[in-house]
Amino acid sequence: MTIDDEQLIEFKWSLLVNLFLDSVRLGMQNFEKHITKEEAETLSHLAALTGTIEHKVWGWRVAGTLWKRAREILAKPPIDWLPYLENQFITQREFAFITAFQFAQTKDERDLTLAYFKDLSYKTIVKVVQCVCVVQEIEQFLVLIDDTLSEDLGKVLKFTEAVEEPWKAFYHLLRCSNEFVRNISSRIITKLIFGTKSVRPLATEVEFFLEWLKDEIEESNDYLRSVARCLQRLLQVDDYRLAFMRLNGISKIVKILTCDLSPQAQYQFCFCSG
Repeated sequence: MTIDDEQLIEFKWSLLVNLFLDSVRLGMQNFEKHITKEEAETLSHLAALTGTIEHKVWGWRVAGTLWKRAREILAKPPIDWLPYLENQFITQREFAFITAFQFAQTKDERDLTLAYFKDLSYKTIVKVVQCVCVVQEIEQFLVLIDDTLSEDLGKVLKFTEAVEEPWKAFYHLLRCSNEFVRNISSRIITKLIFGTKSVRPLATEVEFFLEWLKDEIEESNDYLRSVARCLQRLLQVDDYRLAFMRLNGISKIVKILTCDLSPQAQYQFCFCSG
């Protein structure tokens, strides 16, 4: 399927309309007075998108660098949790859960494991995330967590019932030197924040994460599409979208859209505030 001129115009106007609506929600009298001269110039560059959006947008695979790397990691030998038990980092029961969780092959098996160990499951996940230091091991464990949450976002509610503000347990991983660890952690954090409406934190409590995402919006970022996916989820929430705008995040999105991005990345960023 190809993109015609009408669809391209819809792309650009969808973004501009959302910028305008966000300004209205903030109680601004005049949208033009709110944006800076630099932002106004950047908005004018949207016309350049005609030459960079390719015909492959609609058929492009969503799975990017992070997904491919995650599949490679899952193909590696399982983690040996015995040293953690022997060194008393985890208890016997936590060891039993983490081993069963790791070797569960299907969603049903994972669901049964989580149900059997109840709150201990989620508490152990957080405990392990905070004590594992070996990059190869934390990579593998984070993929397991992300896959589990992806299967059923309803698990977020159970997570928050067992652990207070569980997303914060992953914040330290955003400073990891390993790019994959940082970005798979951001996916998990996004799911834990967005997953269940009744327990979503206030915008002020997630500003740190929103700013981290904003700083990751760079053309050179190999995981840019993963960043876009996180924003697509979070910016569906009005309060988060307004907080992101206050951090000058919207102008960062507009600027990245003028770069030579892949069609899928352009599509994601065009609608991440929609």
